[in-house]
Amino acid sequence: MAGGRRGGGLALIAVLLLVGLGVGFFFGDAWARDRAEMEVATRLAQQTGAEHVEATISGWPFLLSMVTGRVEQVDIVANQVPVELDGRTGNVSELTATAVGVTDYSN
Repeated sequence: MAGGRRGGGLALIAVLLLVGLGVGFFFGDAWARDRAEMEVATRLAQQTGAEHVEATISGWPFLLSMVTGRVEQVDIVANQVPVELDGRTGNVSELTATAVGVTDYSN
């Protein structure tokens, strides 16, 4: 009886460990995606002079893109983007863009 109980306890520990690793990966993936989206938004705001930029990276798992160097899709919304045309300046109130199949983004 004691041997059967021990095997069941080890199986339970293994299941709990696998669940814990899965949950950790899920939250780690979300954290890494959030950081990457913030970095993209910050860089675009700096480069364009936009007041506010939001970036959304699609595809799961995001951490896999760190290995492959490819992101399926990036959606961007930028507000109050300054533009200059023929020596005249103005603002675009909202600019939206979608990039598909982004590669080598980490450089």
